[in-house]
Amino acid sequence: MPLPIPSILTHPSFPTVISLPQPTRKGKAPVATTRGGPFDIAWEVYGEGNIRVVWVMGLNAPGMAWHRQSRYFGVDRGHIYSSLVFDNRGVGNSDKPLLRYTTTEMARDLLEVLSHVGWTGEERRIHLVGASMGGMIAMEFALLAPHLLASLTLQSTAAKLIDPLPWYTTLVNRVTMFLPKPLPLRLQHTQSVLFTPTFLSSAPSPPTTDPTFPTNADLFIAEELWRRAHLPITPWANYLLQGLAVSGHCISADRLKSLGEVLEGRVKIRVITGDEDKLVAWTHSKEIVEGMEEGRGELVMERGCGHVVHWERGGERGYNVAMEEYFGVGEWAWGRGREESARGESG
Repeated sequence: MPLPIPSILTHPSFPTVISLPQPTRKGKAPVATTRGGPFDIAWEVYGEGNIRVVWVMGLNAPGMAWHRQSRYFGVDRGHIYSSLVFDNRGVGNSDKPLLRYTTTEMARDLLEVLSHVGWTGEERRIHLVGASMGGMIAMEFALLAPHLLASLTLQSTAAKLIDPLPWYTTLVNRVTMFLPKPLPLRLQHTQSVLFTPTFLSSAPSPPTTDPTFPTNADLFIAEELWRRAHLPITPWANYLLQGLAVSGHCISADRLKSLGEVLEGRVKIRVITGDEDKLVAWTHSKEIVEGMEEGRGELVMERGCGHVVHWERGGERGYNVAMEEYFGVGEWAWGRGREESARGESG
């Protein structure tokens, strides 16, 4: 059984469970001046290298949720990479406007952030990585500003959410998801949706705090509690607005095909999914690859993995190493994508 919340809060590792590196640059970018704003988007850049990576986070998650990537790319390899994270509208240290949210509008927010940071002056310089809702935003960004991209990674995401359940069951599930719950129940529900049981019951992989928490389930709860203690809580209305943006997200068949076309075959498109993802089924990733023009994208199927691939696959030669090689030469990740795609089709 996971540790109770009081035991986690008094655990010797809790104060440093997330040790955020010092950003090289940070600030707030005013966006959406003619789109219901202006309002500010909080951003941080780690590292000073020539390879630029932009990480886009998902529903109700701030940019600091990429902290494992910020440290790996922006600190340990900061002489190679400049790594940008930001808080989408409605979460973290960004403003929380009460207006309609769409993934298209959030992609425009990102473009204005990059302009503010000075990353829109050169073509084919940005490696864009989007997870879940962040992947939806990344697809819209790729259609909006394809000339800026050096690569596109779509992780645990969908062109359009398709639920195989009856409409009335889906309605009940979505209403239940957005109903307020006591914190322990909410944390328990969230981790069961995001991760596999095997991962949750396993001991955390290094690098992590020392002494560490007994299981990844405890570590997840500790990180969520740390976040609540150090970042503004997302108001329920803004959480709902982001949820509606996800529900309304739709890259039509024509737009999905054009996604491969506008990137002109010069931009690698990597689609990553866990075959045990309970939040966005792996079939959505398969449909993204199949919907683009043949040969435009590669499907990477992570076996025995849930929704948060960048955490579950964080061990040796895991997610960060694969992404690093992908941003560079890319042969390891690209070849593995073809291999795993073939296995997925045959299995």
